[in-house]
Amino acid sequence: MRIKCFFAFAAFLTVLTVDVTSADIGMPTSPYTEGQYSTSTVLTFKWGKGSVGEKVTGFWFQVGTTPGSYNIFDGNVGMVYEYSVNCQEGVPIYARVRAYRGWEYGDWVESESYSIAKGFYISSSGGSINLPGGNSLDIPPSAISTGSYIQLYTYFSAPVCVSDGFITPTDIVRKITVLSTECVCLPNMELTITFNDSEVENIEKSNLEIYKFDENSQYWRKEQSQNFPEENKIVSYVSTGSFRVVGSTGVKTEKMVLYFSNYPNPFLAKKEETNIYYNLLEDCDVDLWIYDLLRNCVFEKHIKAGEYGGKSGPNQIKWDGRNKIGLYVTQGAYILELEVFGVESGEKSVEGRKIAVLR
Repeated sequence: MRIKCFFAFAAFLTVLTVDVTSADIGMPTSPYTEGQYSTSTVLTFKWGKGSVGEKVTGFWFQVGTTPGSYNIFDGNVGMVYEYSVNCQEGVPIYARVRAYRGWEYGDWVESESYSIAKGFYISSSGGSINLPGGNSLDIPPSAISTGSYIQLYTYFSAPVCVSDGFITPTDIVRKITVLSTECVCLPNMELTITFNDSEVENIEKSNLEIYKFDENSQYWRKEQSQNFPEENKIVSYVSTGSFRVVGSTGVKTEKMVLYFSNYPNPFLAKKEETNIYYNLLEDCDVDLWIYDLLRNCVFEKHIKAGEYGGKSGPNQIKWDGRNKIGLYVTQGAYILELEVFGVESGEKSVEGRKIAVLR
């Protein structure tokens, strides 16, 4: 991020460019081995003096938890162009710097808000992340395909969610990040978000729900969740992503399928199966078809609402690569289609994705 600021020493105009760099927001600052990450909460800020017409003799640097504050660091760092500060986990971080020459100081140049979260190593046998205030993430066995550092943190820079008369968004946002690119995460981790009364002021607590940000559509979409208004908490079964607490009028979303994926993809027929995962908003009649590229159906499965595979929440179907007469299909690309019908709402959703078979 680059911010330019103009300030004057006496009558002389100077340009100062600040380049605040750290790991991505919420990420650890440095890897210590490939595929693993440190749990450091140190952020490193960098800046450049730009084209200084009169000699700058040093920089004054401040870091705080609110704009313009300096409760974390405040001091003369001399003629350096970077400075590392140990910041508190899960709180917003604001930094600013100004140049000086003797007794004269330039204007402050400020950074955007940052937050940092430590990674917690979770093995494939499961585990838990517990944050202050009761926020937590419970990872059951086999929810992740391999051990990885996982982060749960307050997301201060989340995409905007706009009130539209049907929902009233809050500023309560949590983000879950799996740091290993090799790790596949299923949507059955139990996320608990807690809140204070002041954070949901003018919203009926019994109407609070969890919405997830859809990176493809750039919209917030409703997740299946369970509300505990007397305990000031809300629970949902999720995968990775950004999750916001939202006040709802009770109007149902028309999207019955909240998550749809399969793993592994591609998969090696005769040696392994692929697992088809989906998360239903309510109990649904489920029809699943797999077609070849000529639209010949090679596999189908039909499940009644309320049965395993048609229940509200996470569901899973396995396919070993066999067709309807029990023979393994040929190597190539196939089309996976999922059609669901909500028995309570009467809503219908159709989802599709490609699946690849190797031999």
